[in-house]
Amino acid sequence: MKNQYKSKPIKILHISDLSHNTKLFQLDIKLRFKPGQFVIAGLPGFGEAAFSIPAHNELAIRKAGTLTTALHNLKSGDFLWIRSTYGKGHWPNIKTPILIIAGGCGIISMRPLLTRDNIIIFYGVKSEKDLLFKNEHSTWSNLHISVEPVMITDLFDRIKLPKNLTAFLCGPPIMYKFVIAKLKKLKIPNNKIFTSLERRMSCGTGVCQHCAIGTKYVCKQGPVFSLAELTGQVF
Repeated sequence: MKNQYKSKPIKILHISDLSHNTKLFQLDIKLRFKPGQFVIAGLPGFGEAAFSIPAHNELAIRKAGTLTTALHNLKSGDFLWIRSTYGKGHWPNIKTPILIIAGGCGIISMRPLLTRDNIIIFYGVKSEKDLLFKNEHSTWSNLHISVEPVMITDLFDRIKLPKNLTAFLCGPPIMYKFVIAKLKKLKIPNNKIFTSLERRMSCGTGVCQHCAIGTKYVCKQGPVFSLAELTGQVF
C-alpha cells in the first residue's frame, strides 16, 4: 500500500525565472496528473506546502514565505522533497466552448489546458511584471490579458463570448465573487462553472482539516469543484 505521507527526494534539473518573484523548476520526475491537481513539496527543516502542477516534470513556485524563499535559493542539482499526486482535476474532454479565467498565479494550474482548441482565456494580473509563461502566450488560444487598473471582469464587457460556455476559474478568492456574478449574467448554470479552491489546501489528505469548507474537504474532494457542489457550503 502506498504511504500517502511519504515524500521522495527529487533532483532539480534546471531553474529559470518566470517573473520577478516566481521560478520554474524542471525536475527529474514524470508526474501523472489532471489539470488542477497538486503535489506537496518541501524541504527538511522548512516544512512543506501544496503546489499546483503546470507540467509533468515542472513546478512553478512564487516566493511568498520561509519555505518558498528556501526553495528559491536552491540550485540545479539540488533536491527538493515531493509527495504526489493529490486532488481532483478539471475534465479536459468537455465538448462545449471553455472560458478559462485565471488571476495571478491561478494561471499555473490552468497551463496544461491553454493550447487546446475551442477555449477563450481571460488572464488578469496586477502589473506586467507579474505575467507568467510570457514566452508561451503566442501559443495560447484566444488569450485576453487585463493589467490593473483594468480588471479581469472588464474583459466580459470587451470580448464577445459564445453561448453554451463552460467556465474554469482559478485565482485569488476575491476574484471569484465578481467573476461568478458576471458568469451568472451570461446564464451559465452552476454545474458548468468550475472553481479551484487550492488556497485552502495544507496536508493534502484532509487529516488536518485546514481545507474543510462545510462538509467538503478541498484536498480530497477538490480542489476543483463545480459551483453546484458548493451550493449551501460556508466559506
